Amino acid sequence: MATDTTTGGIRVVRQDAWRARGASILQRQGALAALMALVLFGVLRYGENFYSEYNIQQVLRYNAMYGLIALGMTFVIMTGGIDLSVGAVAALSSVVLALMSPYGAWVAIAAAVAAGLVVGLINGGLISYFRIQPFIVTLAMLLAARGVALILADNTSVYVDFESGFMDLDRWQLGPVPLRVMILAGAFVLGSVLLNFTRFGRHVLALGGNEEAARLAGLPVGRTLLAVYALSGALAGLAGVLPGGQTATGPPA
Repeated sequence: MATDTTTGGIRVVRQDAWRARGASILQRQGALAALMALVLFGVLRYGENFYSEYNIQQVLRYNAMYGLIALGMTFVIMTGGIDLSVGAVAALSSVVLALMSPYGAWVAIAAAVAAGLVVGLINGGLISYFRIQPFIVTLAMLLAARGVALILADNTSVYVDFESGFMDLDRWQLGPVPLRVMILAGAFVLGSVLLNFTRFGRHVLALGGNEEAARLAGLPVGRTLLAVYALSGALAGLAGVLPGGQTATGPPA
């Protein structure tokens, strides 16, 4: 009886361990599992049209801007913060791109990304050095950036200069892979390297774990937060460049 009881107890412990492991995997990879289930449903429901090269290409093409914004937001969330201004920053950068397009495609792109970077630096400076809550700062910046975009655009869409060559640049692709998808993939690779193999990435994770402990340990908390929000702003600015290639306009909102 003692042996049976012991064996049964071991079996129960093993089952509990497997359940805990399964729950942990589901918690960490739940979004990926939901995405795979959605793709499987699409394949079964719509057949070959769903996973055709054209459909996959267009899905990646039109969602590249959201991927760039999500990448920047990942670093922000890992520090325990939030950035509510990214959508407005992307709109502002889109307007800046359209306004600067008469000076050439590369000048317009650089100006758009710089606009996002400046907004990110303002966010990061207010949060890291003035100790204002990220929710408050980025909510105020959302309103400010959207207001500036509307003022610059005179409350209407600004058209990209067709002679700038920006439209041709956006349509360029390597084989079946559009340029914007390559930009997104490159950004994710660099983001992964930055997070996993650099001192900056370790500082980001340390801040997310316990900011006060990181400060007491001598980590550059202020500089790290400033860099994280600047990165988020720059990526939102780059994301704002992409709609100009799709619609030839810089929508202010």
